[in-house]
Amino acid sequence: SRKHGNPIYNLLPDLLSRLSGDDQLTPDVFQKIMTRLLGFIDKDRQTESLADKFTNRFAEAALASTPKPARDVAFCLSQLSLSDKAFKKFMDGWKMYEPALYDKEVYAALNGVVAKAKKSYGGKSKSADGADGAKQQVEEFEQK
Repeated sequence: SRKHGNPIYNLLPDLLSRLSGDDQLTPDVFQKIMTRLLGFIDKDRQTESLADKFTNRFAEAALASTPKPARDVAFCLSQLSLSDKAFKKFMDGWKMYEPALYDKEVYAALNGVVAKAKKSYGGKSKSADGADGAKQQVEEFEQK
């Protein structure tokens, strides 16, 4: 089905919503499914687009009555290898994440995104500065 793009990429946002809304699905099973599916995403453009879509869903997930939707979106974000551009967009949405950062699992996943960016970019790109800024935002949140 190469002619029709990547069907998994096209279905991922909807799959995230449906799986996240399934109360019968344990977090472990959700993570195994999403890790497998996200493993098929290998183009930077697709990764950037998914990161953007997941980030946009986070605002609603952070305000849900349970932490499950925010945990699920945060986990999916943490599984992506973000480019400079995608990481910048991720950090631009930082205020959206704050309502959910009190949950340890959400915090650990989003902190992992920042740590991965810091490791990936080291001192060799503009995102290294962004990762430093992100680390600073995480530390400021920890002090609240």
